[in-house]
Amino acid sequence: MKNTPMLRQIGGVPALMTELLPVLRQKAAALAADLRLRDARKLVLVGCGDSYCAAVAARQAFGELTDKEAEVMYAVDVARSYSRRALMRNGTGTVYVFISNSGNVSRIVEAAQRITRFGGVTLAITGNERSPLYGEADMGLTMEIPRLCGGPGMRSYAASVMALYALAVELAHEEEDRARADALWEELTALPKQLEELMPVWEQQARELAPRLSQARAFEFIGIAANYANSFFAYAKELETIGLPASAHNTEDWLHMNYFISDVTGTVTFQFIRQREGGYSRNCELRKVAGEMGRPLVVLTDEPGEDPWRMTLPQTRELLLDSLIGYLPVSMAIGYLAILLGGEDFRGTRGHWTACINFATVAGSEKIILD
Repeated sequence: MKNTPMLRQIGGVPALMTELLPVLRQKAAALAADLRLRDARKLVLVGCGDSYCAAVAARQAFGELTDKEAEVMYAVDVARSYSRRALMRNGTGTVYVFISNSGNVSRIVEAAQRITRFGGVTLAITGNERSPLYGEADMGLTMEIPRLCGGPGMRSYAASVMALYALAVELAHEEEDRARADALWEELTALPKQLEELMPVWEQQARELAPRLSQARAFEFIGIAANYANSFFAYAKELETIGLPASAHNTEDWLHMNYFISDVTGTVTFQFIRQREGGYSRNCELRKVAGEMGRPLVVLTDEPGEDPWRMTLPQTRELLLDSLIGYLPVSMAIGYLAILLGGEDFRGTRGHWTACINFATVAGSEKIILD
């Protein structure tokens, strides 16, 4: 595998999962014993950037495995847009879960401080227990991620999603939910080996795809449920590494909106298709329409067969696990294309992009706590 920060991080994800999963499960079990969390009727998952995407990735797991409503909000909306009355409508029946690996992102810290000022219950999921976010929260779940290299946050994203899944599993208490949660966790603990075996397959597929994608003028990433989160994450990684215009949508909205993009041959579509998901037939309709239009389409799928525009997804019993799978091959394709195009992570923080050195554009913003 090429030795770029992004590709090194991708290759290190299976080992990271093996290391972190039992630790995160233990920490989540301790948290789940807290009555403030156990008795909550609603969880609001709050993030920015990759952390927001992690919240999107995990939302369905809470809905499927627990008796709690799960909502995802942008940190800026919690901090600057919604009224106190709207945010605190359910009182102590709501726990705000703030996700940030660094724990230093201004809007996340600001949002947590605002909820604390309102008397709300807060939980921090972070990789930095010395951060302002961790210090602000009523409860914390830390992710101890061994440093590998800088670059787009593949490992911190993986850890955030794993931490949220561990929490969802531990909050399952009804008999049917408990059985499904235990089965999901058993399959999840076996997933790193499966991913490790797929890495060379994905690498070959990504290497072969890169030249075919090199004339692209824009990208779009399409999926439903867990694979919408993978699409959203890939959209972010394309912007950070290559920097061409990009978007992320679910399958239905592509057929309502992106279908009308005028640059038919210059817009590359990455589409996730799972045979067992409820939206399979709709995904097949999208693929057919895109093919008839002559749009370049890369399909990430568990369907059998060989195709030069295809990347392989593994078979799993539990489709919720897609949140911890699909972002890896699509990011690998982006990584190899970035090498071919001379893309540089975060534009090298040079020229127009010097303001983002040390993430100053997100961690150095003024904090204002609104009433």
